[in-house]
Amino acid sequence: MSNVVERLREQAGRISQLARTLDDGDIDEVVIDGHAMLLRGLNQIDNFADNAARAVREARTMKEPMAEKKVSWAAWGWLTLLGLMLVIPIVGIALDQAAAMGAFLFPVFAGTLVGAATLLAALYVKNFPWWWSIALAVWALVLVLFHRDLGLILIGAALGCLLVAFR
Repeated sequence: MSNVVERLREQAGRISQLARTLDDGDIDEVVIDGHAMLLRGLNQIDNFADNAARAVREARTMKEPMAEKKVSWAAWGWLTLLGLMLVIPIVGIALDQAAAMGAFLFPVFAGTLVGAATLLAALYVKNFPWWWSIALAVWALVLVLFHRDLGLILIGAALGCLLVAFR
C-alpha cells in the first residue's frame, strides 16, 4: 500500500512541476485542479491505509475472544440453578401426567384382558360349563377392584372382544 502511495505522490509532484512550466492559464487551472484532486485521493488512500494498519494492530493485541474465556464457578452455579428451575417443574408435570394416564389405562387394559378371556371361553369351551364359573369369578373380581371405573372396564372388555374377533 505504501508503494502505491509513494508512486502517486511522485506523479503528483510531476503534475505540479508540469503546471509550473505551462504558460497558458486555462491549462494551468485544469492541471492545478487535477493536482488537487489527486492530493485528496492520496489523503483518502493514506487514511485508509492508516485505519487498516490500526485495525490489524488492534486485532493482534486483542485479548482472547469471549468464546474462549473460561466460565467461572459462580456462572456454572447460576446456570445449574436455572437448569434445575426449568427441569424440576417439567419432571413433576410429566410424573403427574404419567400417573393420570396409568390410572386411566390400567382399567382399560384389565377390561381388555377379561373381555378377551370371556369371549374365548364362550367360543372354545362351550362343552365345559365350569369355565363359565371361572369367567364370572374373574369378572366379579375385576368389578370389585375397579367398580369406580366400570365404564373403562366395559370399554376395555369391548376392545378385548373386538381384538379376539378380528385377530
